[in-house]
Parts: sequence; structure tokens; C-alpha cells
Amino acid sequence: MTMAVTATSVRQPGFARRWTQGAQGSAAQVGCTISGPRRTAPRAARSGARVVRRQRYGFSVVAHGGVATGSSRAGASEWATAPEWAAANNVVPLDAPIKAPSVHQVDFLVIGSGIAGLSYALKVAEFGSVAVVTKAEAQEGCTQYAQGGVCAVLDPLDSVESHVRDTFVAGCFLNNLGAVEAVCREGPERVLELAAMGAAFTASVDGSLHLTREGGHSHRRIVHAADVTGREIERALLANARSHPNITFHEHHLAVDLVLAEVGGAQQCLGVDVLDQKAGNMARFVAPVTMLATGGAGQVYPYTTNPGVTTGDGMAMAARGKAAMANMEFVQFHPTGIYGAGCLITEGSRGEGGVLRNSEGDRFMERYAPT
Repeated sequence: MTMAVTATSVRQPGFARRWTQGAQGSAAQVGCTISGPRRTAPRAARSGARVVRRQRYGFSVVAHGGVATGSSRAGASEWATAPEWAAANNVVPLDAPIKAPSVHQVDFLVIGSGIAGLSYALKVAEFGSVAVVTKAEAQEGCTQYAQGGVCAVLDPLDSVESHVRDTFVAGCFLNNLGAVEAVCREGPERVLELAAMGAAFTASVDGSLHLTREGGHSHRRIVHAADVTGREIERALLANARSHPNITFHEHHLAVDLVLAEVGGAQQCLGVDVLDQKAGNMARFVAPVTMLATGGAGQVYPYTTNPGVTTGDGMAMAARGKAAMANMEFVQFHPTGIYGAGCLITEGSRGEGGVLRNSEGDRFMERYAPT
């Protein structure tokens, strides 16, 4: 086994030198060669070596057949073969054999594991096998960070017509009538369905669902779980989905692009190509039905309350695949987002009478969205 190691550290040049000297003794034992930072990379390149790079304690490690890790406490070195080091550090060496992409075939493919993706997965799982592909842990996404609650007409003094009217006013009458009516009409049934799945919503003294109020609503119609409603909904949906025999989860799998082909003279989506981020391998998921439930793209903005996974992957794949897309300009600006903190004051505070004032005590939002 031959090896070339570069030990460099901008912050601790002295330690880098000591570490290189300490590693020299080990090199003699395992037949490695160690050279300075100016010669190592060119030498490795000239020898045609496949390179593994890992930043650890400020060192750049360039290896032929193995890798080195340094201990800053002891100033010593430990040597390991590339596969051993990669397994210990969850890194795939670049000289590892390239594996052919694995192929998974299911009846329904769902990209995303928030409230939309999980709800859909549970519905279609009654008709076939379902694969849920998600690029982080399944619970990570906008759903679990939603605070205030879910709108549903459950108060006898409220009405679907009132809910529809409030929604149109809040949407400056740009709303899609069919969509608004469907959401307002079916809302109560969907909320009760979540409760039946085990979502523990906050209850009133008499045992009924407690209803609060948010901005834009003329009645109390917000069902909530304290102030962590999204987290509770995600927990309940995940528990049900994980226990369903027809649903499998593929976490830390990043959807790269749609698999498209011409069928019967028309372009069809046949699945998705996916990167297994832990194994470093590509996989192809093939399905007659693919649902993109990937959430938004809040991370394109310097300041956002969205989690790090909201990078618009699904939107980009859909655009490249020539899918029909609409209303992309509608991105929510949340007036109670806390600047630079990545969090917000719950919408429920406004429904309970809270108002926004600036440092001068003025209700500044009246200038932008008059009540």
C-alpha cells in the first residue's frame, strides 16, 4: 500500500508540522510515503491515484490505497484502509467500485414526507405498494414546524360560506374558486380524520376540539395542538404510514430528476432517479404514478422560517419535465417572522388580539395590509 499525505493547517501551523513528523514513523511501518503540501497532490496526480479527501483537524488527506486521520490531542496518527475509514466516517471513497444503480418498482411513488406526501401515501396504500422517498429524516420538513393550527368549520355558529368569503378576502380575490370551496367544504372531515389517526389536538373542557382564531378569520375555526400543531400532525401521520404494510420509507434519498419517456406519442413520467446520500449510490424508482410533494423553496431567500430542506427540488424537476405549473409567484411573507432568527411569532397571537408595533409604538402593518 502506498500513500501520500499532506498535513496543512492555517490556524495551527506548528501542530501541522508536529503531526507530519509523528506520522512519518508510522509511514515506515506500513510502507507509505509522506511528503510536504507542495509536492503531494501533484505526485498523487502523476501516479494516477484515485483521491480521497477528508478535512479533519485542519488536515487535507490525499490517499492512494488508504487514508490517515490525526488526533489533535496526542499529535499522533492512525492508519486505516480506505474501506475501514469510509465505513467509520460515513464517507464513500472515490476509488470505491462504482455500483450499477439499483431499481425499485412500486405502484405509487411519493417524493416528500410532509402532510401532503404522507396523506397521499396512506390513501393509495390501500390499492398497491408505495415508496416514500425523502432527502432527510422523514419528519424533517415544513409540516413539523407549523405552529398555529388547521382551519375547519366545526362551530355551529360558523359556516362554509363564511369560511369561503374570509379566504377570498384574505387572498385579494385572486383565489381559485373550486380549490377554495373544496378545502373549506372538506376541511372538517379531514381534521376529524387526523384526530381518528391519533393526532392529539387540544380539547376544550367539555371534550370537544378547542377552536382558536387567526388573522383573516371572522370565526373561531382553528383546530390546534397547543402551539405545535404541525409537529403533532406529522407524528400521527408518520406513525400510521410506518406501520402500514404497503408503505416503505427511503430516508436520506435525494430525488435528482424525473424519469421521462415517450409513451403512445406523449411524454410520460415513469419514476424518479434518486441519490442514496449515505451509500453514495444512484437508484431508480419506477412507478406508473409519481406524486411530487416536496414543499416549497424558502431557502432561496437569505432569511426564512423554512427548514433547510426547502430548496425547491420538486419544482425544478417539474419544470425540467415540462409539467404544468401555476401560481409560482405566490410565496408567503409572514409578518411575524423574527428577523435573522429563523422562527416566527405564531399566527394565533394575532387571532387572540395581538398587534404588531414597531419601536415607535406604531401599528406599521396598517400601511401594508389595512384591516
